[in-house]
Amino acid sequence: MASAAAASGKWIDRKDWSFDRTLSKIQNLFFKGNQTKRNVLVPGGAGYIGSHCVIELVKAGYEPIVLDNESNSSTGLIENYSIDRWYYLKLYFLECLKRVEQITGSKIISYKIDCLDLESLRNIFKKHSIYAILNCAALKSVGESVQKPVLYYKNNIGCLLNLLTVIFFK
Repeated sequence: MASAAAASGKWIDRKDWSFDRTLSKIQNLFFKGNQTKRNVLVPGGAGYIGSHCVIELVKAGYEPIVLDNESNSSTGLIENYSIDRWYYLKLYFLECLKRVEQITGSKIISYKIDCLDLESLRNIFKKHSIYAILNCAALKSVGESVQKPVLYYKNNIGCLLNLLTVIFFK
């Protein structure tokens, strides 16, 4: 089989460029820390699409870490009554994540953070060893995006750029 490498006298061994080896090199380069605990950062994980992704991540054995600015989320009231029933604690919790926890049977780590806040993102990366990122943080209303395109560019592209900045310039 002739190739440019063969023509130049440099033979490429298939095992040198296999997908598994390349993935392993990328993981060693970017993902440090405890590799048995696979934390997946899910910006926008409290939204409709993000919450479904979080459920599937938990089912697959990953530990999702949800970041959400709660701009399109609903909050609900959970009341936990103590044993004596005189004292109760009111906790405001993202309605969606409460349901995700009920479905999966596991506690979901979540932070109220806007991905446009670079310093908060850096703190999350310092606190957790991130194995992967599944970015669901975006504004998505077609009508509003036509009326306010700059807001949508700033949010959707800005969030992605901040994530990339934190990954590559720790």
